[in-house]
Amino acid sequence: MHSKILPLALFATILAPSFALPAPQKQGVPTPPPNPPADPKPATCGELNVFLTGLSGYHPLVAAQGFDPAVIDATLRADHQRIIDAGYNCRFSLFGPEKIDDLKGELSDVRFDGVGVGAGVRASVVPELTVHLEKILQVYRETFNPSTPLYFNYNSSSTLDAIQRYLPLDGDCEVSAQNPRKRKASPSPDRDDEMTTSPAISNARLPPTLAPSSRKRPKSEIREGPFPVERLLETLDKDQLSSVLTSLIERNPELTRDVVRISPRPSVQSTLQVLRQYYNRLINAFPLDPNPKSDYCYDRVRPQWRALLDALTDFTPPFLPPHEPQTSVSFEYLDNVTQIIHDMPEWDTPQYNRAKHDAYEEISRAWTAVIKEASKRGGGMNLQYNGWEEKLRIHNEKSGGLLKDAYSELMNALGWLRASNTGSSQQQNSIRQQLFSGSYGMDSVTMRTGGNW
Repeated sequence: MHSKILPLALFATILAPSFALPAPQKQGVPTPPPNPPADPKPATCGELNVFLTGLSGYHPLVAAQGFDPAVIDATLRADHQRIIDAGYNCRFSLFGPEKIDDLKGELSDVRFDGVGVGAGVRASVVPELTVHLEKILQVYRETFNPSTPLYFNYNSSSTLDAIQRYLPLDGDCEVSAQNPRKRKASPSPDRDDEMTTSPAISNARLPPTLAPSSRKRPKSEIREGPFPVERLLETLDKDQLSSVLTSLIERNPELTRDVVRISPRPSVQSTLQVLRQYYNRLINAFPLDPNPKSDYCYDRVRPQWRALLDALTDFTPPFLPPHEPQTSVSFEYLDNVTQIIHDMPEWDTPQYNRAKHDAYEEISRAWTAVIKEASKRGGGMNLQYNGWEEKLRIHNEKSGGLLKDAYSELMNALGWLRASNTGSSQQQNSIRQQLFSGSYGMDSVTMRTGGNW
């Protein structure tokens, strides 16, 4: 209402001198000067509809800029309530760049007297939000008259100040504990004097095609819309995401196959990073004790000790044949994992060392399986290079001989390969000598020609 009164008054003031007929004058009676045009009547409580768009508190781009989502969300809600308490019909429509197409729909059902853009979009240095701001302003330009006030807050709690700069209300509409209901400054015959503490968007500003009986008063509320699950997942760190997936699988075991199928295969480096994290948790759990091998220390770190051993057991099989087709990848994994086992602590009580002893035996069997598979491929070329003989020999020494079966398997494979290579080399040397002596082919079967066929 208020936004249209002022332009119409100005229009009448400008055109009146050109088209108004002179008033009839009585003889001898001076004509009084015309009255100046009256100022438009200020809007009263509940007559102005205001709109603000920006980022919701929990949008990923809020946290990405270093803000606390919970604090921003609470501040926005308090800001929205202040605007309502001040006597405005208010709609906050909060979303990110991915929902820009929804903006026109948010503006189509109500005639708004003023619109704004939140500081979270305007003041950002994120390029994506700069483009988002441009698109918002373009929608405003296409939807509203150029004279429609456009206001900006300077933080998430200053929107009311921005609105009041352009759209002040006549009278005090504030809600107090003694007077919890608002009262319009000047009653009108067609509307009740009392208004609710959450005034709705004014019916008078809806399109005129609606019949009076069908007019609705939508509630004034923050319009955030459903939170897209993909955006929610973006806000979770690795531990939180792992916890969510684990809970889903525990509740729905049938999801296990789908998770395995769509998940990318772990690399050696990513797996080793996880195993090192388990190892670091073990080391960091040690208490301040002069004897780190004591039973007291073992009791303190036993959960982390067990977690590391279980992780080694679970992660190793996928890197062995036939699950892992490349033996070079298997060797790389085993080389690093064996070093982690070396680094695991020893204990004064022999029975506590049994778990580490078992880990050595398991990794020895894994080495043996990969060595056997590698000896079958490409003439065992992968065994003869990259220094695996030296590396496995050192691993066996560090383990106290617990990898002797794997080392023996490697030496047997290399011995056969070397013998085969030596025989081939001797045969090549024999052929070379025959060529130089001119005796090459003398011992071969002669070919019959002519009548000998």
